[in-house]
Amino acid sequence: MEQNIIHLQVGPLGTNCYLLFCTTTRKAAVIDPGGDGELIFQQVKKNNLEVVAILNTHGHWDHIGANKQMQKWTGAPIYIHQLDKPMLYDTRLSLADWLGEEPEEAGEVICKTIAEGDILEIGQLKIEVLFTPGHSPGGVSFLVGDLLFSGDALFQRSIGRTDLAGGDFPTLIRSIKEKILPLSDDTVVLPGHGPLTTVGEERSYNPYLRTT
Repeated sequence: MEQNIIHLQVGPLGTNCYLLFCTTTRKAAVIDPGGDGELIFQQVKKNNLEVVAILNTHGHWDHIGANKQMQKWTGAPIYIHQLDKPMLYDTRLSLADWLGEEPEEAGEVICKTIAEGDILEIGQLKIEVLFTPGHSPGGVSFLVGDLLFSGDALFQRSIGRTDLAGGDFPTLIRSIKEKILPLSDDTVVLPGHGPLTTVGEERSYNPYLRTT
């Protein structure tokens, strides 16, 4: 896993940002660039990567805060679910106003929408999109072999909060049970915040999944 993933904690909330890259072609995706764009780009240059995609698991500010910086520097399109796309252009919807964050410079971004079952190719890597709403209306997770980038759907021993605008607890639980728990127990979960875990560990020990 370590050979093709670089993990960074970015922004004021310590969001997990991941550089996922193909070791053969050096083509890369930036997953959830929530802030500290210069730090992320330093790693891009240090590791001789070519960023061809900016992937957002959802549209909250702490996951999209450096989108425009990364796009400006790399030219890569941003991928996000249609239901969360409005958050890219509205600081109220993205919760930037609530977090007290300064908006990025004005201007449109090059954006492509993604949906359940889409396959994105990054060099020789194939990334499958899983629709996992509940934390936000358009939340997605990215499955790459035995790795799952779960955004704010599933954390180690916890789940994403559902008390924010667009959140819904029953929907999130259903997303996890129908899309994530059917995966192999050995599937490594790389969440939007906190330490990594596995599907098997969360199936056995996550209190939200054991009691609902």
